[in-house]
Amino acid sequence: MQNQIPNNWQKVRLGEVVNVYGGGTPSTQQPSYWAGNVPWLTPAELTNRDERFTAGTASYITEQGLHNSSAKLMPENSILLTSRATIGNVTINTIPMATNQGFINIEPKKVNRDFFYYWLKSKKNYLNQIAIGSTFPELSKSVFKEIETEIPTNIDEQKKIASVLSLFDDKIEVNNKIAKTLEDMASAIFKEFVNNNHSNNTLPLRKIANIVKGKKPKNIFTKRIDNSKEYLLIESFTGNKQSYTNDYKVPQSSEYEPVIVMDGASSGKVFV
Repeated sequence: MQNQIPNNWQKVRLGEVVNVYGGGTPSTQQPSYWAGNVPWLTPAELTNRDERFTAGTASYITEQGLHNSSAKLMPENSILLTSRATIGNVTINTIPMATNQGFINIEPKKVNRDFFYYWLKSKKNYLNQIAIGSTFPELSKSVFKEIETEIPTNIDEQKKIASVLSLFDDKIEVNNKIAKTLEDMASAIFKEFVNNNHSNNTLPLRKIANIVKGKKPKNIFTKRIDNSKEYLLIESFTGNKQSYTNDYKVPQSSEYEPVIVMDGASSGKVFV
């Protein structure tokens, strides 16, 4: 028997309840388009998918640069969803902001914003599954607008659901701040120990550790198949995406070995 929609819920297409816009990029051949006063966000700057972003976390372009791109200046409290490579990270902007092509930008019109924000967060794996492309997956605006789902008919009920979920978000934020404080304390203690212990010798890293640069395997799968192992990407650690390979010629990391990002916007980040 198929699941029945509750009487106070309705089935909708996303394009019916939200306005959807794409991002854009000013011409890189026009240096005058950059260093303006219009906040402009890229997925690389979205370091915490649950953070609400302010001007200090974005790059800046000029109004002319915005006009000569396909981007739209989204009003504050819009929903920004990453749609390329790293798909499904979602945030709410606290100021008017434009984004590059790595985002789908959303303005709720017939659904409560916070309810839809939490709905998106719950659908991260699904959004990755319907993305198109094997090497560089992308979730297109047209595909996104055709997604069907069930939502409460009453806006007040949507608000009640969102308010309950926000309590969990608040608790998570507190725990994250505590964890960050403890991490900073541990780092400070370690630095103090090293600086005060003058018996320590300065050595090149190759003397105390084997350093191996990763490589791209011949085969990459989005699902685990027989005899395959997980292929580590940044998204593997952020929880956004898992990849697998059966090419055992690429370097392999053992459990608890530190892994450092060597290039790109995330250079220097360390994971285990």
